[in-house]
Amino acid sequence: MEVPCMPHETKGGSPAAWTGIDPRVHRYEFRIWLFGKMSGCYDCNCSKHANIGKNMLTPTKIFLHYLGKLHTLLKQVEQFEGDILQNRLHPEMFPLLQQAKTAIGFTLRTTCPLAGREIVSFSDDDYTLESVFAELASTIDYLSAIPDGDFRHIDELKIQTAAGFADLNLSGWDYYLMYSMPNFFFHYCMVYAIARQAGVPIGKADFDGFHKYPLGFFFTDECDPVDAENNAVAAGPA
Repeated sequence: MEVPCMPHETKGGSPAAWTGIDPRVHRYEFRIWLFGKMSGCYDCNCSKHANIGKNMLTPTKIFLHYLGKLHTLLKQVEQFEGDILQNRLHPEMFPLLQQAKTAIGFTLRTTCPLAGREIVSFSDDDYTLESVFAELASTIDYLSAIPDGDFRHIDELKIQTAAGFADLNLSGWDYYLMYSMPNFFFHYCMVYAIARQAGVPIGKADFDGFHKYPLGFFFTDECDPVDAENNAVAAGPA
């Protein structure tokens, strides 16, 4: 659906009047318009909107934030007294190290097609934490260099990919919001969960960089006092 950019001077009126979309009828399309147009003004090249892209919530901005948090988590894992890189939540699931590598890989699998590029990878066969840190640094450098404007054609994209044994053909937005982004967070969450289960002193503040709890705070009274004292961190209980 082609929708004109909303002028800055627009005041009043219904959303349907200035988007061409009636949110009461086309809720999904209106959300996409709000996400893409109002935060990024993807399709508008007029001078009055030239700087809006600086505030656009692009895939790179999201991934760069959480790759930074992944680096924080892995540093905590590195400093932990036990070797937990091969720990798993379940025997049929990837271990921590592979979960981290897969999360990193999904940032490139997401951004490259959405920016009209071939998918690149900075992974190598050196299956160590040091190699993951190197892969993480190279990925951050690569994503940082992608201009926001490269994502302006998401509306027009059709992306083919494989999800396990399923072959998918998705629109740009479905690929981004319904497939790639959830998969990145799945593997990122696994890194956190495995590390937390093993006793690494991390909390929700380490996970998202926003939360903060007082030292020793827990949501449940069932926590063992000795364990609580040993594992209490300013990051919080989550």
